[in-house]
Amino acid sequence: PVYAILADDFDGDGTMDILLGGNFYRAKPEVGKYDAGYGLLLLGDGKGGFTAVPARESGFRVVGEIRSLQSIPYRGRKLVVVARNNDTALIFEY
Repeated sequence: PVYAILADDFDGDGTMDILLGGNFYRAKPEVGKYDAGYGLLLLGDGKGGFTAVPARESGFRVVGEIRSLQSIPYRGRKLVVVARNNDTALIFEY
């Protein structure tokens, strides 16, 4: 399941892109935990369509339960802060 969504222009082409994050570890034992997501970058085409970018290309791969994604400016750069349940925050630059 997706619990965090961030829309921004991650590739600098002037169109909005989407960053997704999630997972859920506390599901019932008979169901098992939902832990197959590592975050996903979707690049927008400016016409309402999006293309998924593999983690090896985007550099965005997070293990854990992502609950918040926040973009912040820092010294002329943009950073994404990733908040995870019961874990440390991570920072990615784009």
